[in-house]
Amino acid sequence: EWLQLKTEGNFYAFFDRNQCVQRDRFPDWISKADCRLTLSQNCRNTLQIARTAFRSIDCQIAKSERMVIGPATTMYRCETPGELQHSVIQIIRARLADGTLQPHEIAVLTLKTIDSSALKAPHTLAGNRLTDELTEGHLCFTSVRRFKGLEAKIVLLIDLDVGSIKDADCRSLFY
Repeated sequence: EWLQLKTEGNFYAFFDRNQCVQRDRFPDWISKADCRLTLSQNCRNTLQIARTAFRSIDCQIAKSERMVIGPATTMYRCETPGELQHSVIQIIRARLADGTLQPHEIAVLTLKTIDSSALKAPHTLAGNRLTDELTEGHLCFTSVRRFKGLEAKIVLLIDLDVGSIKDADCRSLFY
């Protein structure tokens, strides 16, 4: 509503109903928009990312034949916080070892808050300083909610409790 009062001309908003993670419902201006267009192709995620996300929340992918093909996704099961930290460190070290990636191109995202994450917000991870935003030369460790709309070459999603996937908020964050 504020934007409508302050802006003359056209305004374009792109959104995905499944990614409403900052509030319980979409703003009224989206549902009351004079013109809404639906994109028929996902230009952001690869088919492999979509398959992982959709399977986990028990949804079907529409029009998968038009999606970009990318590298396979990998899921790890960690039973303890120590096992999680060890796995994250090993993955980061392996990705940085050949020099093709820089630390700021990796994001570790928790589905919980930083304080309640099993990773327990260390100051360094795999020998790299952590920040809660994308910063040159540092690894990003933040929540899914705070990272919304940003991108990284490698994203490690942590703190997904299998029992919580039935919860609508958890499913939305995971998606």
